[in-house]
Amino acid sequence: MAYPTKKFRIAERLAQARRGFQPALSQTGLAEKARTSGLADCKASRISRLEAGYADAEWSEVEALAKALGVAPQWLAGTNEGAALPVATLAPSGPSVGPVLRVAPVALAVPAKPATPARSVSPVAPIAAVAPVSAVAPATPSVPAVPPRIFSAPAVTPKAAIAVAPPVAAPYFDLAAMERSAHGSDYDYRQYLAAALSRARVKLHEAGVPAAEWRQWRAVEKRAVEELRKSA
Repeated sequence: MAYPTKKFRIAERLAQARRGFQPALSQTGLAEKARTSGLADCKASRISRLEAGYADAEWSEVEALAKALGVAPQWLAGTNEGAALPVATLAPSGPSVGPVLRVAPVALAVPAKPATPARSVSPVAPIAAVAPVSAVAPATPSVPAVPPRIFSAPAVTPKAAIAVAPPVAAPYFDLAAMERSAHGSDYDYRQYLAAALSRARVKLHEAGVPAAEWRQWRAVEKRAVEELRKSA
């Protein structure tokens, strides 16, 4: 059955069929096969947009891509929910690596150097005046100098370095952490959203991502775009 005016969202099934194709088939390779199957103007960029969900496919594209991948057009378009992808085209996907979490540096507190107490000096008693004697200069008694006392500051023992556990990789961003209330300032919130959006777009175009994880990253991308628009 043909659908001349209807468009189809084939992102997940197109990516699943291409990644499971044997031998391995890139987006460029699929575009070349689609051109030989009747889709004359098919390019790798179009395949990328269809897999990422940025564009919907017309029925002519569904038929040509299904023929190139060796699957039923109804399965690729999602109009036959009972149909399954042929087992011969499935290939195990490799493990995916989650985003790297950043740990803030820990500042070590160093005790302040204690102040040196001031030494009190007893005042010197005044010298009584002596009546002058004719032709004799009055003698001036000398005052003994008080040697200064040097105080040594106590040694400061540095504290041992605090061990910080290495960051743990996560499969995808936590949607709960994308709430504004989870961040201290608008700047921190936008930085977090930008990092989430960048990571999600990399994972959406990465080969070998399982379908369930691909849907999670798609949800992260949509949420990040919506929140960035709200906070703009």
